[in-house]
Amino acid sequence: MNKNANNAPQFSLILRLLCGGYLVYTAWDLRGAFQDRPHFIVFAAIFALVGLVLFGFSAWKLWENFRICTAVTPKSEDDESNDSEEQSDE
Repeated sequence: MNKNANNAPQFSLILRLLCGGYLVYTAWDLRGAFQDRPHFIVFAAIFALVGLVLFGFSAWKLWENFRICTAVTPKSEDDESNDSEEQSDE
């Protein structure tokens, strides 16, 4: 099985990050309705919890992907010229 099968694409992670932020924003916006209908507190808490988890998980995965991408360093030109010289000797 492919080792990268569980890794979400970067676009998907960014979309999840935005959705999580929107859910937190919606929960914050619902606080004005608490006086009229107190049961909105439950919905605001659910939105805030799901939004924070979604935002946090996506931000963590994006940070891991960023660290992995920056840890891989490309070959320098000197290394490439040495490799081509070795191949031409064979």
